[in-house]
Amino acid sequence: ADHFNTNYAYSAASYSKGGVFLGQLEYVLGRENLDKSLLRYFDEWSFKHPTPDAFIHVLEKVSGLELKWYLSYMLNTTEVIDYAIKGVESEGDQALINLERIGNFPMPIDLYITYTDGTTELVNIPLRMMRGAKPGPDGVDFTVAEDWPWTNPEYTLTIDRNAGEIERVEIDSTKRLADVNPDNNFLNLTEDPESNPSN
Repeated sequence: ADHFNTNYAYSAASYSKGGVFLGQLEYVLGRENLDKSLLRYFDEWSFKHPTPDAFIHVLEKVSGLELKWYLSYMLNTTEVIDYAIKGVESEGDQALINLERIGNFPMPIDLYITYTDGTTELVNIPLRMMRGAKPGPDGVDFTVAEDWPWTNPEYTLTIDRNAGEIERVEIDSTKRLADVNPDNNFLNLTEDPESNPSN
């Protein structure tokens, strides 16, 4: 605490950020993996002296994903999470959904697509440095897309349906991602086609 200039900064870093840390881990791993990890962490490290690396190592063992990047960004930087939907365009019978990482804190993305026929699809875009993807939620049409290299600020998702069949695209409709500017996380193509910068 002596290293902070204000009590407010200490409070945010010590209390609020801890909640954000776990909330974002749930987004990265899925709820079931996080719950299993916390139980295993308690079993392995109760009444001992763990480090942050010990905690992440348990999560990696349970989930099968690499997570040192997450620990590094969350604890050792002040980078923010900020993603945006740049637009949707047609290419033949396919739709290209263009995404952008504006902030420097990389995260996997849950992209929700609503089609004009009323069907929906959840597409998970893992980070390449995770070396895998979280499991999909039960009872949800869940697709894992090609991973997003963390060095690329832009990503294009190709869907085997025409752009005219897409009603809405949204990054994290569950509002779990700690995106600092959620206003650019959705695009409704039927209500306001002019809002689509790719048209």
